[in-house]
Amino acid sequence: FIGNAVALVGYLFFGWLGDRIGRRGTVIIAQTLAALCTVLLLFLAQGFAAVVIFYSLVLFFAQGAAAPFFAYVGESYPTRIRGSGAAYINVAGPVGGIFGPLIYGALQQSGVSPTVAAASGAVVALIAAACLLTLASGCDETPPATPTDARVTDAFDAASDLGTFEDVATVDAGAAVVDATAFAPGP
Repeated sequence: FIGNAVALVGYLFFGWLGDRIGRRGTVIIAQTLAALCTVLLLFLAQGFAAVVIFYSLVLFFAQGAAAPFFAYVGESYPTRIRGSGAAYINVAGPVGGIFGPLIYGALQQSGVSPTVAAASGAVVALIAAACLLTLASGCDETPPATPTDARVTDAFDAASDLGTFEDVATVDAGAAVVDATAFAPGP
């Protein structure tokens, strides 16, 4: 119960952090810290309290990485294929759930200790973080200050494509509605 509650807090925190500093960087930080906490859980934690603390930290960072990751995936594709691209990633995701136990079992059968075999999950998390370092940053590196700012910016961008700015009469920031009379026809 404690670990799951901490995981929920991690999910919410890293979702919030991803909106502030960028989703790609947030996922890299969370994955790296999840790997570190996994190693500490496996090799350092002794006793019930230490195991619960480190296990909760692993869940905090591992589940925390999920919130900005799903948004980052969507941002990584052009809008015309965004849904298909995100669906492809979500379908491919369970492959880790298939190969993880196979790798663990192969390590166990080759004589590796259970603790070291379990640490292979931390290695995979670090590899995932390293892979994200090599990918393009997507469109999230300078997130808008608020969701309203993003809607207003999108409305201005769309309106400026239709004509030239003369005088903006009204902007309803809550609904991101721009008065159409504020724009003159383009040349």
